[in-house]
Amino acid sequence: MAMGLVTSLAPSVIWAIILAELSEIYGGSKKSFRSWRFYKWSPTDAKLMGKVAKFIKPLTVSFGHFYVITPIKLITYVHSLIFGTLKSLLTINNC
Repeated sequence: MAMGLVTSLAPSVIWAIILAELSEIYGGSKKSFRSWRFYKWSPTDAKLMGKVAKFIKPLTVSFGHFYVITPIKLITYVHSLIFGTLKSLLTINNC
């Protein structure tokens, strides 16, 4: 029983770690774009960066526009992992 629980939770924990690292990449790139606003640009550079900022997107890992990994995805995944594990443990105890 314990071995089955460990083998079923190991991939989930690994996936949660991967989601955490990828959400850090997303957050870091978003933070760097925001930091551009506070830099003292020359007038010509400011005009150019204004155009670039409209078209640049934060670095993301995604499957098209269907699934984009963000910090919220990590929270919902861990929540559903804990909820599903507790629900299955309660079901095993009832049998």
